[in-house]
Amino acid sequence: MESEPRDDRYVGIDYSVAEVSSSSLKGLRLYLAERESTPTDVPPPPSPRKYWTRKGIDHWLILLLSQDRAILV
Repeated sequence: MESEPRDDRYVGIDYSVAEVSSSSLKGLRLYLAERESTPTDVPPPPSPRKYWTRKGIDHWLILLLSQDRAILV
């Protein structure tokens, strides 16, 4: 018997350890899916940087995790 998923959202991070936490990295990607949807690429917030930074993902996750919804990262 299959059980119902407990999480409302799912986050996937294609993580790169190169450079420093404030470096904008092309290979650093963030994906978000709701319970009933396929993952979508999350663009970085508007800034002079073209790509996500690890520090930027940290801030984004803090905001997301502060919401009252179950999430799996």
